[in-house]
Amino acid sequence: MIEYWNFNLSYNSMPCVIILDKLKIQYKEHIVNLPAKEQKTPEFIKINPRQTVPVMRDGELMLNESRSIARYLVNKYAPNNMLYPSAPIIRARIDSALDSDMEITNKLNEIFGSEILGMPEEQDTRKIIDEYVGYLDNFMLDGHTYLNNEHMSIADV
Repeated sequence: MIEYWNFNLSYNSMPCVIILDKLKIQYKEHIVNLPAKEQKTPEFIKINPRQTVPVMRDGELMLNESRSIARYLVNKYAPNNMLYPSAPIIRARIDSALDSDMEITNKLNEIFGSEILGMPEEQDTRKIIDEYVGYLDNFMLDGHTYLNNEHMSIADV
């Protein structure tokens, strides 16, 4: 059975939970309390030396990047599912969105992470979000509801 370590307020953790649930994959969930610094315990460092969530174990495989986990789950448990279809052009668009999303994700993690951990952060959060949403609407979605036209993909989660 898959084991999945996450923190419920983590932007990076939640898409994988949604994918696990949508694909009806059974898993054992481990909540890591980041504000309590559980990711810094010797037990967790053995699981993920990077001290981040999410982390997934499936047999001998350990992954600790949400986008890699999402790709793996669909490839293994639901090949060619519309969440991550095998058509090269559609998959390239999804991969591009997943990879470009890292910039905004990292910035939002800095902002919200600092708020959760009580550290001051002087950022114009609204401006950052508006710029990224504009990029998604105008370039990536191009008038569609989802990146894969009318089908939700792992990049939309």
